[in-house]
Amino acid sequence: MTCNALTALSALAVVASSGLAQITFNPSVNIAAGTRPGGVAAADFDGDGDVDYAVTIDGPDRIQIFNNDGAGGFTAGAVIFTGANTGAGALVAADLDGDTDADIAVALQNTNSVAIYTNVGGTFGLAGSTAVGANPRGLTAGDMDDDGDLDL
Repeated sequence: MTCNALTALSALAVVASSGLAQITFNPSVNIAAGTRPGGVAAADFDGDGDVDYAVTIDGPDRIQIFNNDGAGGFTAGAVIFTGANTGAGALVAADLDGDTDADIAVALQNTNSVAIYTNVGGTFGLAGSTAVGANPRGLTAGDMDDDGDLDL
């Protein structure tokens, strides 16, 4: 999966594995993604059992969910507005609140923070944010302190 932010075409390109023993890929599926797509994460955001995509998009700053239709196509789903000029960039999908569905954390480059949006039935709400170092560019989730819950 790649995010392409070109002048004439801004798209998310999904390239699926052919499923063969050797590493080969099917032709890409391009999804129109809006102005300057950036960070991308994959998870089952709508709870239907297939992999959807979340993409950060500039102008206005937001996260766009693209729902997998189960037949190789994607449709625009939930939109999460991160705030004017926040600089939504890297994002990660993980069960951050322990309820078994995929939540989203996003690095906000212009506010030097990370915001967490919890997923309740495919609808996302701001759970909180925290200040981080200047100009955050990357984000990952894992149990860094070995206490059984995910950290960022």
